[in-house]
Amino acid sequence: MPREKHLTVDVINLGVLRIVCLTCQAAETVPVIPHYRPPARCPNHSCAATWFVPKTPATRALQHFVTRLAALREQRPEVSASVQFVIPVSV
Repeated sequence: MPREKHLTVDVINLGVLRIVCLTCQAAETVPVIPHYRPPARCPNHSCAATWFVPKTPATRALQHFVTRLAALREQRPEVSASVQFVIPVSV
C-alpha cells in the first residue's frame, strides 16, 4: 500500500496558475485576478492548439474558478478562517 502525504496550500498563496499545452508542453502562467479570460490558444506559435473556446462549459468553469479565487483572496483579511487546498502527494 503506497504511503500518502498531503500538501496544504493556503488560498492566499495562490497568485498564479500554470496552464500546460497537452500537444506541445508549452506553458503559460496566468495571474489569479478578477475578470480573468482563459487563453484561446497555445502561446507556442508553431503549435497554436486550441485551448479554451469562448462560452463553452470548460472555459466558463476555468474563468469562474480563477475570478472567484481572486475574490476570495481579496476578502481574506475580512474572513477569520484560512481556506486551504489539500493535495495528496505520493511518497
